Amino acid sequence: PNVYRMQVEVADSKGKLLDQQSDTFGVRTIEIRDRHLLLNGQRVRLSGMTRHEDSPQEGLAETAGTIRHDYDDMKALQVTLTRPVHYPQNPLIFDYADRHGILFIPEIPVWQFSEKQLSDPKVLALAKQQMREMIEQDGNHPSIFAWSVCNESEAFTPGGHAYVLAMKKMINEIDPGRLVSYADDSLPT
Repeated sequence: PNVYRMQVEVADSKGKLLDQQSDTFGVRTIEIRDRHLLLNGQRVRLSGMTRHEDSPQEGLAETAGTIRHDYDDMKALQVTLTRPVHYPQNPLIFDYADRHGILFIPEIPVWQFSEKQLSDPKVLALAKQQMREMIEQDGNHPSIFAWSVCNESEAFTPGGHAYVLAMKKMINEIDPGRLVSYADDSLPT
């Protein structure tokens, strides 16, 4: 994948640097045609796993080396898609995926919510705020395939269905080029 760097500098009228920021971004297309996923016009076979940011040696404070080691292993296993579960991810993870062609489905921390919780207007408002913040922070990454609105929650209920549709509507308004998803553990029922 081609990844580009943008750097912005703000200077005063005398040319003294006041602030600077740089970030990476990429340009890609994703489409579904004839029941196949196409990334930049090429068919992609999705195979993957979920990885929690929690190593036996470092806990939740993983080093760059541990992150790189785990994602190198995932790449060697032919992983093309991962859902980096329901909490904010280390920026190194997005950078790795952008540069190595792994697609992501980042997720907000709505995990194992009941229909009552998903139907609560306060929960919906907080979920929308968290999703908006995540999209604004990470939306420049070409590795992001879709946004996930919940994990293992009662999305199969009428209240859960309404929650998913409300989240999808909001996401499509601010990031219309990406898919919307959720992780479901109730498909067999």
